[in-house]
Amino acid sequence: IAGISYAFISYNTMQQGINELAVDCVKVELVDETDAINLVDTYPLSDSQGENTKPYRFKITNTCNIGVDYSVNLEVLDIANRIESKNISTSIDSKSAKVLTTSETQTPTYVGDDYTGVESYKLTTGSLEAGKSKTHSVRIWLNESAGNETQNKTFYSKVVIEAVQNNIVDVYKEEIFRNKGEIIRCILMMYIF
Repeated sequence: IAGISYAFISYNTMQQGINELAVDCVKVELVDETDAINLVDTYPLSDSQGENTKPYRFKITNTCNIGVDYSVNLEVLDIANRIESKNISTSIDSKSAKVLTTSETQTPTYVGDDYTGVESYKLTTGSLEAGKSKTHSVRIWLNESAGNETQNKTFYSKVVIEAVQNNIVDVYKEEIFRNKGEIIRCILMMYIF
């Protein structure tokens, strides 16, 4: 005579607390502190002359509860009869002047009612802690190597700020319960001959 007995014992329990993931906003405000640059009837300038022109000054503020990394980009707007970017020089925050096209290129993002960004150049980068502000000054001028091909043409641009979160709001945590939370499964088999 042979008999088989099979037993299955199982015990389940669940986590006592709640798992939570929370995110915050990423938002940077830009406030003009001066009027936009307006160089009507301008002419080619040397770097030393251009660095002494009136700047466009603006303040950016991180309005959220997390830090951000940001870039200040100059987006060239699409207009008829546009001065080529290779003829434009820039300076930001009293740094050395440089021709716009020597700056790192970005993907244009500006789309307005009348204009669309067709080129974008990174002027500078930075970081802002939650609730902090920083002021930047941008100068733009027709560089001294610009030739006659720039006559009767215009250059329109906008300053665009791109920001991304630079730290994690809270680290995901999960507690593992050693005795209460473990799933216990036992399988017993007995063979009788």
